[in-house]
Amino acid sequence: MKISLLLSVAALVHQSTCDGPGLGYDPNTTPDCIEWHNNGFEQTCEEVRDYYNITPEMFHKWSPSVGLDCKPWEYHSYCILSQERYDEYLATASGSSKTGATATTGPSTVAPSPTARAIMGCFEEGGYYPLIDKNVSPAGGDTALTIPGCRNTCYLQSYYFAGVEDGNQCRCSEYINGELAKNQGECNITCTGDKTTFCGGKGVINVFRAEALPTTTSTPGVSSAAETVLSTTQSSGARRNRVMF
Repeated sequence: MKISLLLSVAALVHQSTCDGPGLGYDPNTTPDCIEWHNNGFEQTCEEVRDYYNITPEMFHKWSPSVGLDCKPWEYHSYCILSQERYDEYLATASGSSKTGATATTGPSTVAPSPTARAIMGCFEEGGYYPLIDKNVSPAGGDTALTIPGCRNTCYLQSYYFAGVEDGNQCRCSEYINGELAKNQGECNITCTGDKTTFCGGKGVINVFRAEALPTTTSTPGVSSAAETVLSTTQSSGARRNRVMF
């Protein structure tokens, strides 16, 4: 398994997984399911469990119609990730983010994200495609970057994910092309607009779900960028083999 169990659990297998059931499913499926496998019999039950690193007990808990012996395996949608399990991964992945190289002695007040539910983690750059493809910050970086501001900018442009890098860069995307950094503490550069939070690091990006600000006040940090970036619709074909959540 690669370093990122989170990606292993939440990765799409072409079009066979999605964030909602595409086929019939057990009404007793765990109500907090956030990722599904649409079983077209391309993989066996055992192969699906192994690929997503799901124990027999966990799979049965999420999809009670499947026994510990993987039977019956039917033309149905099955839960492969619950919100509870996802939050456990996030807590583990982000647990070291407050102890980066720039941390000072004594208790630190710097936090990696606004909420545990919103954070995806600290991801590494690399690969043929950019980790998060759209940079919406002004040239030279944003001198007042905040995480809520970046998330709101991406939300207004209809993107699913927002990422902050190097303390002053906001990026938006409909996909995440990469994996969690081996050391989550590498995202240790504070935001230019909020010294109490981390905004990524050198070659690493703190990734969040894009989300609107709770009020209608002007967006701090990246509001000007939101007015100049044109809304972009990515083709589904281009995203098919990339990691999504």
